[in-house]
Amino acid sequence: MVELMNVMGYDAMTPGNVDFFYDQATLEGLFAEAGFPILMANIYDTEWGARAELPNVQPYIIKQYNGLKVAIIGMTYHWMSKVTDHPQWSFGLRVEEVQADIDHLRAQEKVDLVILLSHMGWKADTRYAELVSDIDVIVGAHTHDILYRPTAVYNEKSGHDVLVVQSGSHGKMVGQLDLKVSKGRVTAYEQTLFPIRSREGAPDAQIAALIEKLRAPYKEELERVIGETSTVLYRQGTWQSTADNLVADVLRARTQQDIAIKQPGRYGAAIVPGPITVEDVYNIVPAESPVYHMKFSGSQLGEMFEGAVDNVITEDVLQQIGGYMWRFSGLDLTVDLTQPYPNRIQKITVDGEPLDDTKLYSLAEFDMFFHNSPQALDVQKTDKIGPHEVIAYIEEQKQISAELDHRMTDHHGQIMADHPHLHETWKETGRNEFDLDTSITFKYQGRLDKSGRLTGSSK
Repeated sequence: MVELMNVMGYDAMTPGNVDFFYDQATLEGLFAEAGFPILMANIYDTEWGARAELPNVQPYIIKQYNGLKVAIIGMTYHWMSKVTDHPQWSFGLRVEEVQADIDHLRAQEKVDLVILLSHMGWKADTRYAELVSDIDVIVGAHTHDILYRPTAVYNEKSGHDVLVVQSGSHGKMVGQLDLKVSKGRVTAYEQTLFPIRSREGAPDAQIAALIEKLRAPYKEELERVIGETSTVLYRQGTWQSTADNLVADVLRARTQQDIAIKQPGRYGAAIVPGPITVEDVYNIVPAESPVYHMKFSGSQLGEMFEGAVDNVITEDVLQQIGGYMWRFSGLDLTVDLTQPYPNRIQKITVDGEPLDDTKLYSLAEFDMFFHNSPQALDVQKTDKIGPHEVIAYIEEQKQISAELDHRMTDHHGQIMADHPHLHETWKETGRNEFDLDTSITFKYQGRLDKSGRLTGSSK
């Protein structure tokens, strides 16, 4: 992937949480191979408390574009320590440190524009734009949102709006943001989102040849058909999804534990009904992480799941880790979201029986890091690898399917899947302002008014 990115000619990159599934040696090797700077202003050495010194990693860079001096700062996922296994590093928001960087860039380096590359997520970006002054644009990621209309966030200290943009994931869109800058401030902008329709354009010959070369050693295995699915397997879903239900069920079946829990990631292309290949599995379970076994008491599990529900609906976006509910198997939850924390879970059953607070339950997981919890008992690292277990299961079963089901229901008995505020999100992102079926591109433009606010409209 790095070789491919080098040929494509990136100016800079900020890694995301999934990049840190690699161990430190692998990460440092990948960073060193990159022909462009890796930007992270919020990765610190845990022991020394200073910014971590890693190959090719910098907090920011300064570039010249069309006569403008532009600072680009990187912020990786602020909750990295909670979702990966790198105790040697700490992350967080680092508001004071980043503010000091920007103050230096504005006062000493005399930059005209400050752009933040962020992997904190859309809503976290909007809050960060309020906390740190003198940012002009935040180019976001992590939550895989398509902001058809840039989000304008007013920073009181700076006295002007900050533009927050994000163009989805999985190559669905290419985003372009054109800015008019005067006296160190954005005075007008035009955002264009270009949907990528692979059948409508010829691939770049050099890139296509390089992909074939890099893929060649794995091509036969990746394209090997291992079974069929009769239902669509997809990952996106606030409370549950068909692909995650399948993987959690597979993990429990293959490990024979009482409960299985897996990460609720947003990545992964949907698998349509029909043949399933090895590559399809790696698209939804890409990390070759080991499976762990451990035990928790019923009361501990109840507290853990109550916290997980609260994390999904919390209004404190900077405290939210991920934003989707854990994916699980062997356990059923009844939830009343109208109740306050910690009284939202109304009922928990394990294998059909009420949860016993005093009983120890066996649990299997990968990519969730429950094995690091001080409450975990009898922790065992197995020789099983997450995606390998899914592949083996599908090969054995040949024909599979997965549905949304009653493993998670509300207090009325209705299956919980997507968040009820989905349509409100479409309004916030500007999706409702465009005809998605007929638009070739999605344009939105605006300008800065006398009060420092950015106004705009779709084109």
